[in-house]
Amino acid sequence: CPWEPVPGATQLNLAERTPVEKGLAKGLPFVQWYSHPPPDAAAPVKPKEEAANPFEDAVYLNVEEGVRYLDSHISKAGPFDILVAFSQAGTLVAIFLDMLRKEGRPVPWSLSIMFCGAMIDDKDYQLKEPLSQPTIYVQGGDKDPWGAHGVNCLPKMYTNLTMLEHQDGHTFPSTGPRAG
Repeated sequence: CPWEPVPGATQLNLAERTPVEKGLAKGLPFVQWYSHPPPDAAAPVKPKEEAANPFEDAVYLNVEEGVRYLDSHISKAGPFDILVAFSQAGTLVAIFLDMLRKEGRPVPWSLSIMFCGAMIDDKDYQLKEPLSQPTIYVQGGDKDPWGAHGVNCLPKMYTNLTMLEHQDGHTFPSTGPRAG
């Protein structure tokens, strides 16, 4: 679904895209797998020390459209050996895996590799039981604003999970010795 920055936002998923991201996009619009309701400018912002869990009130929109697109694409282009997902895509993949399980369908890839993100914060989509899909989760260390949250959530979401860490933040690893 379409994505637009929120003016003045500093949170990664709401802020203006970087010059590097804009260069990679080559003029194409930015999109997202699902969306969040726009922030309510009238709502008071809780100081960080008052917010027990900044993820507890998450709401996802357009999830079904994202899952249908992913299902259609994988059905046409798969099967695959490995599925690699970054951030929000990892969340959608977890939701998709749960849908496959509920429908009794096999997973059309052998291993999931999730970079950053990948947790399901919207209570309507959270897993009722963990997924058995072999999964590697790579988070971005202290520079990743969602890293610690992923470290807490992913072990509850997957029974066959290997967790790795790099120190480059909410991105693919780019500094040695882990870059390749």
